[in-house]
Amino acid sequence: PERVQRGSLVVRADPWAVFWNGQLVKFTARKAQLLHALAKWPSGAGIYALAGETERATVSAHMSQLRRALAKAGIPFTIEAVPEFGYRLVFKPGPHPDPDSEGPRPEQVATC
Repeated sequence: PERVQRGSLVVRADPWAVFWNGQLVKFTARKAQLLHALAKWPSGAGIYALAGETERATVSAHMSQLRRALAKAGIPFTIEAVPEFGYRLVFKPGPHPDPDSEGPRPEQVATC
């Protein structure tokens, strides 16, 4: 699908865009594509079956960068590695910053 939604997280393709609680969050196209794939398949996105060791290291680096971008944007999801399969997007339960607090708002977040 062109648009994938997981709770308040929406990832749109063509053009790539990420929204959290209705607000646009600036992600690079590569990060938005990865997030779209992860959001599309709640049980996980398999990549290891087709990837060699070099590709796995590259994907691992991209996933690490995406984890940091999600945290920086205040989006309460994380990415879990699924051994011998790939990765999955997981909601992080627990207290989250109040969007009306003095913390950064999604529209104020730098490009991730």
